[in-house]
Amino acid sequence: MAEAIFNALAGDAGLDWRARSAGVFAVDGYPMAPEAVEVLAEAGIQVGQHRSRALTEAMLYRANLVLTMTPAHVEEMGSAFGGLPESVHVLTEYVGSGREGISDPYGLSLSAYRACARHLFECIGPLVRKLGGGTTASSSP
Repeated sequence: MAEAIFNALAGDAGLDWRARSAGVFAVDGYPMAPEAVEVLAEAGIQVGQHRSRALTEAMLYRANLVLTMTPAHVEEMGSAFGGLPESVHVLTEYVGSGREGISDPYGLSLSAYRACARHLFECIGPLVRKLGGGTTASSSP
């Protein structure tokens, strides 16, 4: 959901930045959870043929900016890859909205997905403004 929300808001703001998601615990090739697709559609965001993919060390070091959903993801990445580039941050910390991170709603109710999407919009709106020099508007579901 974070990738889709970021790309929609960055596109609306005219930014050249684009997100590509990859998971620390992801398995390649799975479709997005139907609840996530539904919640994004409610916000006017279509996801197309999104498929999961596992994070690789090459992806990590090629990226200009790596934003994780939780501090535990940063720890896991550090353990898996033996260190991290300075481009790695927890999304909530990077935008100044706390260290708690954003919980994964996978396997939970539709309302949990909606709550996650709201939290993502609350963080990604400021992220887009930060990357665009502070001049873009934010949106919410």
